[in-house]
Amino acid sequence: MKLGLIQQANTADSQANITKLLVGIRVCAAKEAQLVVLPPRPPHRCLRRHYQTID
Repeated sequence: MKLGLIQQANTADSQANITKLLVGIRVCAAKEAQLVVLPPRPPHRCLRRHYQTID
């Protein structure tokens, strides 16, 4: 199984943080990651409402 790991420094701008996560997820997907591990802190919980946009 190919893993993608995302590590990032978040700011007070939640929308910008989510956008950075989505970019990171797409980069991992482009590199054929089958599982992407997100940072253990918010805003990853906010991605639930965006899950349909992730291919």
